[in-house]
Amino acid sequence: SWSAGTALPAARADLLGASGSGVIYFLGGTSANSLYSLATNSPPNTATWSSPADGVSLARTVDQVLTYNFSDPDAGDSQSERQWRYSTDGGSTWTTTTETTVSTSITFAGSTFANGTAVQVQVKPADSTGTYAASWSASLHVTFEDPPSLTTITSPTSGATLSSSTAT
Repeated sequence: SWSAGTALPAARADLLGASGSGVIYFLGGTSANSLYSLATNSPPNTATWSSPADGVSLARTVDQVLTYNFSDPDAGDSQSERQWRYSTDGGSTWTTTTETTVSTSITFAGSTFANGTAVQVQVKPADSTGTYAASWSASLHVTFEDPPSLTTITSPTSGATLSSSTAT
């Protein structure tokens, strides 16, 4: 039998066709009765963002998790690694990370960015063979901001009863 990485016998090799499951069939060898197959791999689809929504503001002081969807045209294939990148200058420069992971979540630790920092993030996953998607995902745009301060009620004092609806 023939497997990936070995040459077909030199006598002949006629392409019979390809199946929808990524297998190419050859008829060849020293006799026309030998059937060989070669499994092919399609790259994953371009990732899409699932959360948060594009354009939202996120509290910068706590960890924030961004999630994306992985899909691959090869049935049953899974993510094995990814590259992801972020830019704080509108995409002129990027900070890129490569990770071996099946996770489809990216976490920014609390206080990674200064208040008001606009960030765009992209991801490019690889399948179980290490083949990367053909292109980066669309950018997810988020702004990291300080959470609003809590309102402190100073009057009436604790335990007091209001005689009107005036509070300060």
